[in-house]
Amino acid sequence: MVNLLKNVKVVLPTKNEAKAITKVIKELKKVGFKKIVVIDGNSTDGTREIAKKLGVPVILDENKGKGTAIQIALNYIKNNELLALMDADYTYSSMDLKKMVFFAKNFDVDVITGNRFCNASLKSISLIRFIGNIFLTKIFNFLWGTDFPDLCSGIRVLKSEICKKITLDSNGFDIEAELNAKIIYNKGKVKYVPIKYRPRVGKSKLQLRHGILILLRIIKDFCKLKVFK
Repeated sequence: MVNLLKNVKVVLPTKNEAKAITKVIKELKKVGFKKIVVIDGNSTDGTREIAKKLGVPVILDENKGKGTAIQIALNYIKNNELLALMDADYTYSSMDLKKMVFFAKNFDVDVITGNRFCNASLKSISLIRFIGNIFLTKIFNFLWGTDFPDLCSGIRVLKSEICKKITLDSNGFDIEAELNAKIIYNKGKVKYVPIKYRPRVGKSKLQLRHGILILLRIIKDFCKLKVFK
């Protein structure tokens, strides 16, 4: 267990997360994560400055989207490293991330993803978002013949081998849907593990239009990768 977190790179996509970023970084360090990188979408609230003061390197993402941040992260990973992606709003636990790393290193899988809906309560996720997530997940599963429980989870661990196979073009919050589709298309093995999901710190950026974009992304990728390939 001493070397469990060796060769694990944690990437935090950020955009105006000044209220949460200190908690997130300090918790990651307390758990034992050493390699932490912030990919920031031109925050205007001091997020980058806070991260730098805490000793975390920052990569500036001029495109300002979560999708482009994850594209950068996939290209940033080195051979034989694990890439840990986690939203920087304090909703996800660093202890859960450590547990996911354990599964990634000890099971024959390419991706470990956190399942929020095992332990989520209406205090941490609103009813409309809960229903929206379940709806989008069911559409994805129906089209791809999968049984994913949480399509839009914002915490996952990927092995470098699968990262090298994936090319993404989404710039926004539909990135998780595209990422899952590309993982399945490239025959990646995915394992979901139960995680806790806490109330976010700071204001949420998700809006109804993002749910529509995710739905369109699911349909687009299915047609492009499965129907008209």
